[in-house]
Amino acid sequence: DGYYYIQTVLWFTREGFVNGISNLLLPLGLGSSWHVLDALFSFNFIDGMRFNDLNGLLVLVFFIFCLENGLQKKQHLLLALLLAITLVVSVPFLSAPSPDLPVIIFTVMAFYLITRPFGSRTVVDVLVLAAFGGSVKLSAVALALLAAVLISYVVMKKTPVPEAVYFLLFLTGLSLISKNIFQTGYPFYPYAWSGIGELSWATPPE
Repeated sequence: DGYYYIQTVLWFTREGFVNGISNLLLPLGLGSSWHVLDALFSFNFIDGMRFNDLNGLLVLVFFIFCLENGLQKKQHLLLALLLAITLVVSVPFLSAPSPDLPVIIFTVMAFYLITRPFGSRTVVDVLVLAAFGGSVKLSAVALALLAAVLISYVVMKKTPVPEAVYFLLFLTGLSLISKNIFQTGYPFYPYAWSGIGELSWATPPE
């Protein structure tokens, strides 16, 4: 799958968002926010330079997250175990701008956060991770389910959550749907359901 990751990043770097690009190659329509960030921070405007280590940087950030949350303490065996598993799983994704790695790491962080003392701060952190994870890959099912459970909890327990968080979730969903429609003609690509009528640049469902 790495071939389309690199092509997607190159398209974003050189052309930005392209209307109906999935007609050229179906996987190009899957371009995620992670590929946009990869293109943005590739420093392609510097001759002879090509930064393609965003996944490696994310692993480093996750390691720092573990340290700041008390990895060195003996009672944090769960965090140490999650870090070890994540590092092993991340190895195949370090050489390509795969969106699977950020989804894995965000999911691990979210599930770890809910094991800590629970409060509005935890809800905010997890919902932000879920919003970004959903924009990275639509199939981030675990994060989506966790976000739905947390929103239900907030409604039932009347836990105070800043309105900006709900606005972020709405903005993320709107951006994702708009991007999909512009690039493929379908709001929930790769699913071929439209709900908005057939668009002239839509990829044929066959």
